[in-house]
Amino acid sequence: MAAVGAGGLGGFGEVVARAGLPAEFDAEVDLFGINYYGQFTAMGNGKTAQVQMDLEFHVPNGPKPRTFELDYSTLAVVRQSSTTWLITTEPTDTPYGPVTASRTSKLNEIRRKGSIPYGTVDMPIRFTVTLK
Repeated sequence: MAAVGAGGLGGFGEVVARAGLPAEFDAEVDLFGINYYGQFTAMGNGKTAQVQMDLEFHVPNGPKPRTFELDYSTLAVVRQSSTTWLITTEPTDTPYGPVTASRTSKLNEIRRKGSIPYGTVDMPIRFTVTLK
C-alpha cells in the first residue's frame, strides 16, 4: 500500500479532477517495465539503461477498485549493486548518460475493454528496487 496525494504526484490538478480521483488516497501499487538494455540482472554495476514503465494503482481499496496507470515512455535505470537498481527521471542520477529520462507520464484508467486517457502530467519519479 502506498499513500498517494494529488499534490505529492507532481501537480495532477485538472487531470486528477477529470479522472475523478480524490485529493489524497491509499492505493495498492503495481509496477511493470521493459528494459531496453535486456535483462535487469545482465546489467553491469554502474550501467544505465532506458526503461518504459507503467505504475498502476488501484483506488479505492475494496471490492470494486478502479485501476489507473502512470505510463512513462522513458525512464532511466541504473544498476547500483548486484541486488539494487535506481529507477529515476532525474538527470543528476545519470550524469554520464546515455538516457534522457522524461518527467512526464500519461494518466489513464485501465478497463477490461480498453483504457480511458485523462491527460499528461509532470510527475518526477525516483525509487530503488532491491532483490531480497
